[in-house]
Amino acid sequence: MESAGEGTQESWRQSWKAWFSGSEGSQARDVLGAVREYDMVGIPDEAAPELRRITKLECTTTDEDLRGRLESLTVHELRRYIAGEVSDLKDAETGWQKKRNAGPKKATTKIQEFVVAADSFLSSFAGVVEVVKLADNQYGSAATTILAIFFVTVKLKASNDQAIQSSMRTIAHRLPDLDIYYQVFADSQLAMLLSRAYRDVLVFARAATLYYQLHGFRRLVKSIAQPNKFQDMEGDMAQNFKEIRTRCDALLAKRICDLSSQNKELINQIRSLQIEVKGLHHRNDQEAATALRGKMGRQQSDPKTLREKKLHDHCKLLRDIFAPYQDDLELMTLDKLRRTPEYQKWQDTRTSMLVLHGVNHADCAGVSQSWLSLSALQLVQDLCGPESGRVVAHCNCEPLMAVSEVLKSIIEQLLEQQPHVVRRQSGIDDISHGLGLMTGKGNLTGAATDGFNGCCHAAAEIVRRCQDPLYVVVNQPELCRELEIETWDFIKALIHLVEDAPGQLKVLVVLRTELWDIQQRVSYLDKDILDSNKLVILRRDQEELDP
Repeated sequence: MESAGEGTQESWRQSWKAWFSGSEGSQARDVLGAVREYDMVGIPDEAAPELRRITKLECTTTDEDLRGRLESLTVHELRRYIAGEVSDLKDAETGWQKKRNAGPKKATTKIQEFVVAADSFLSSFAGVVEVVKLADNQYGSAATTILAIFFVTVKLKASNDQAIQSSMRTIAHRLPDLDIYYQVFADSQLAMLLSRAYRDVLVFARAATLYYQLHGFRRLVKSIAQPNKFQDMEGDMAQNFKEIRTRCDALLAKRICDLSSQNKELINQIRSLQIEVKGLHHRNDQEAATALRGKMGRQQSDPKTLREKKLHDHCKLLRDIFAPYQDDLELMTLDKLRRTPEYQKWQDTRTSMLVLHGVNHADCAGVSQSWLSLSALQLVQDLCGPESGRVVAHCNCEPLMAVSEVLKSIIEQLLEQQPHVVRRQSGIDDISHGLGLMTGKGNLTGAATDGFNGCCHAAAEIVRRCQDPLYVVVNQPELCRELEIETWDFIKALIHLVEDAPGQLKVLVVLRTELWDIQQRVSYLDKDILDSNKLVILRRDQEELDP
């Protein structure tokens, strides 16, 4: 599969190929074609062995074979060879660290300086070659042939020539890197500048090669006749290189502006799609939730605003019920609950269940509500604060409510706040299976033989898929009908929910001890669940206030 970077480079290549082949590219092709009019430099005998190493040819091959292989050599292959030379020469220099700065060590250092300069020079010029060879591959062949012979010749005969190294460093410094060219597409002005740079650099490399292939005396005579030849050529190229960099900067700025404009359009499209997807998810979530409510036998659930009003009204009811006793009897509040060690244990344990139970004072014995309930409901109000990011489900139990209905209420609230759990069919199927219902072609075909166990399983599936933290608060489940066994089964079901939860789950249950005493059943539980604070039990009986 093509990556985004590869796709961009292919588009870049196609834009330049199309430009060079069109009428606009004729002038640039004329400049490039001038290089072919120069006689190709010869291959000296002393340079042939290293050129064969570069091209990976056998020593027995002819010069004609060698030149043919040089013409098929890519700039990147030549760069890899020179980069390898840099590494080898650095290793060689290390061996002479403790010896005098003369002889082999000194020679190695000079060659290393030249090879490093050549590596930098070729790295910068490679970008020019990559562009112009899109006009015709022959320009890439000509470049690698001339540059390979130039590199070997100068390395053998003039690696300590500072003028040559200065020219190479100047070219490397002033030309943009290859990655810059990949970011700008075909442009007439830049094409002419790069064509001239290609021609000028190869003329420079050819001239330097021919100069250093001369015998020493002839080279001396030529240097006297033209003492600043390479510096003059470098000066002629400098202005063109400067214009190349300036033009690349301008084209990059334009491309950034274009991409920014395109990016804004894409962002607007993405936002529009996100709104559509969000709306689609909402509709699908509503349909899935409605289907699950139907399978639980609950046609409609209370909306969030109605639950909040009921919660507020119940808190007010509790205050009103116990108001006549407030001067004589204590009333548990959230602040008092938070100061208890048991509450801190519950909070500090990642997944835990707190059972808050106790008896009402004799003066309040006829009241069905627990004096502890207000603290639990105040906790729900606190947890449901604006932008809390918490998932909170609560249920105030009533005498006409079955325990399985409590679980169904919790399930509905979790689904409302975490609709993604039924966004996939697998989630719907697992939860439906947990409810003990059969689904065939989307239709309800049977009912659960044990609705309570089915609800327990469904609740576990939902908790497993929800994002934490999760809070579940149940107030007085002992009020539900089918008292004794159902209440104990319900408490055990919540304990199992806590034990199996993969994320952070906090469960708080308020019980009125006169109606159902959990302490009588604690001995049936595994001791580890108490030692690990997975289950924390706090008993508070209502006492008289000190006079």
